[in-house]
Amino acid sequence: MVACFASAIYGWSKGDPNILLLGWDSDQNGCGYSDSTIDYPYLYWPKSPDKSLIKDVEKGDTDEIFKLLEFGVCVKECPATDEDKIECKPTKYMKEAD
Repeated sequence: MVACFASAIYGWSKGDPNILLLGWDSDQNGCGYSDSTIDYPYLYWPKSPDKSLIKDVEKGDTDEIFKLLEFGVCVKECPATDEDKIECKPTKYMKEAD
């Protein structure tokens, strides 16, 4: 009980609960959190997930859900339409796809 209480106090005083609310891109950058992503506070998935992947996730296949995280990118603002230009912080996946 004492260890739980001590851990809670340490976490409360040294932790940053805002990290729990961040979107994380495929390079593990917190969108809007670090100096390199401060201008890109939103997480966007430029590639739609495969329909079979969605069905696997609905069936409870948790290994497949991590494939969704491979394409996330930090953006300045979310697009309103498919034609909107998106300003983003390119990820390794995007650079390799070029």
